[in-house]
Amino acid sequence: MNRRVLYFIMITVGMLVSCTGWSDNNTPPPTTEIITSMASKKIQELSKKLDKIISEVIKNEPTLTTSKPDKFLTKYMIMVDAIGQEVMALPSSDKSMRISQRALAVISALRERREYKYMLWSEYTLEACMEGEYADLNKLSMNERIKLYEWLVDVNTRLIPENMLVREVLTRLTEIYDSLDAESKKAVRIRSIQKQSGPLPITVKVKPRKALDDF
Repeated sequence: MNRRVLYFIMITVGMLVSCTGWSDNNTPPPTTEIITSMASKKIQELSKKLDKIISEVIKNEPTLTTSKPDKFLTKYMIMVDAIGQEVMALPSSDKSMRISQRALAVISALRERREYKYMLWSEYTLEACMEGEYADLNKLSMNERIKLYEWLVDVNTRLIPENMLVREVLTRLTEIYDSLDAESKKAVRIRSIQKQSGPLPITVKVKPRKALDDF
């Protein structure tokens, strides 16, 4: 056999191997049983992660004094969403369907708890702006009143479903605002507008109102 024919045969065989994906070093593709087993183990792993998240959330029950913008619940919402994405990548089965539905239920519960935590923080902030050294506005300097107003205006009343709490927050803000002089009123109005305007130029040193994602 001449070299040209031998070379042609080698090239042809190489092309066939490339198309079929077979080679001496290749391992056989996993069977359906292996894939199912791997998926089952992954589901067990994700289920344990979900259980751990639920345990951590329950252990950190929000209260009036501990509800702070620490992004605790938002962090776990992101983690549960990632679990749901991993489940969606697995072969469809009754087990994967159940854990997917469970992940959705947990996210819904976390969303409600986050809203509740925001309301508790709002109530705590309101009380802090009405009691102790801040009870009598006449005893505060103009700068102290401005700081008090900016502290309470961090509460975004649009995120509070409790109407009475919204009314109390707005009432206290009005009381503080009415106690300011004309120049200070203008200043707090501008800063309040900036706080709810979303992303601002880097030269504007104003933090936005607290959002649900902060909790």
